[in-house]
Amino acid sequence: MPIFFLEPKRGDTSGPHWDLTSLKEGCWVIAGSETAARKCVEAATAQWRTDHRPGDASLHSPWSDPQLTDCRPDSSYLNVAEGVIVTVSGKVIA
Repeated sequence: MPIFFLEPKRGDTSGPHWDLTSLKEGCWVIAGSETAARKCVEAATAQWRTDHRPGDASLHSPWSDPQLTDCRPDSSYLNVAEGVIVTVSGKVIA
């Protein structure tokens, strides 16, 4: 399966959508498609704000939004195991 690299567009993590994720840096993940890569990172890093109710469509994880994050195939970093996310800083998220 391909490796994808996801990152905040222009390095911008200032919007309210970023409050819904614990990850605010680029990362690599193995996935079958861009959509699957985005869903994987979203699911593994989700955190809820106290004023946000699940199912409220007004805010969503930035990892699922192509206007907030870039996602592209990238095999430059090969030390990614299936089922984990590896961040630019070297953190592993299972």
